[in-house]
Amino acid sequence: MVRKISSTQFKSKMRAIENQQKQAVRRINQGLRKYNQDVNRVINKYNKEVRVHNTRVRANSAKINAELAKIQRRTTTRYPVYHTSVISLHESFIRLEAHSNVGQIGNHDRLLLDLSERENANSLEVMNALLGDVDVTAIHSVDDLQSTIS
Repeated sequence: MVRKISSTQFKSKMRAIENQQKQAVRRINQGLRKYNQDVNRVINKYNKEVRVHNTRVRANSAKINAELAKIQRRTTTRYPVYHTSVISLHESFIRLEAHSNVGQIGNHDRLLLDLSERENANSLEVMNALLGDVDVTAIHSVDDLQSTIS
């Protein structure tokens, strides 16, 4: 049997249903905002790490280019065996870098590439130091050396 209700009761029930719907929409929107904030936080963290990494790579690249240019300007060397070793290491690094640019590399391989790049830069710098081509302002402090490890 159908129950009769007054128009005020009907309006009251309709407002209650509308309020429940609005509350459900607010909860959904709140959940979506929180999810989007979490996603943006992760993206921002990743982008920050990428910027730090890219800055370090650019600095190492500039260091490699500068040190290699110093070595190439010299016509003679006092340490021919070490000179050959340094140039060979640099050429190997160039091949490794070219190979890594061809395909996808994982985090472990990227770490190996980063360490190789730092070793190449340091080797070139040591060669220049041995040859007496040292910039006094470029001498690294312990803090600078520690920061290249991480």
